[in-house]
Amino acid sequence: METKANLTNDDARVLENIVWDAISKHEASKQQNNDKIKLYTINSLAKKLGMAHKTVKTMCEKGFIATTASGLITEAALNDYLTTKNKVPWRK
Repeated sequence: METKANLTNDDARVLENIVWDAISKHEASKQQNNDKIKLYTINSLAKKLGMAHKTVKTMCEKGFIATTASGLITEAALNDYLTTKNKVPWRK
């Protein structure tokens, strides 16, 4: 059974404003969350750490630095590496 609401034009405008406000707030919160996640390419991380690109790439391939499925490195993965880098054989 289908029920139709009888809205006046004013009611429809108020409802539309509520929906658009909710959508805007949701999109803004998504953008804030995306801004909090810092991503590095292998090259940019190598420059940041003062290492060769090949060294960072090898560390990623061997699992010393975690990467995303697309091969990027998160700030969290960088921090994990920096706190455990003494465990990497060639970084003493």
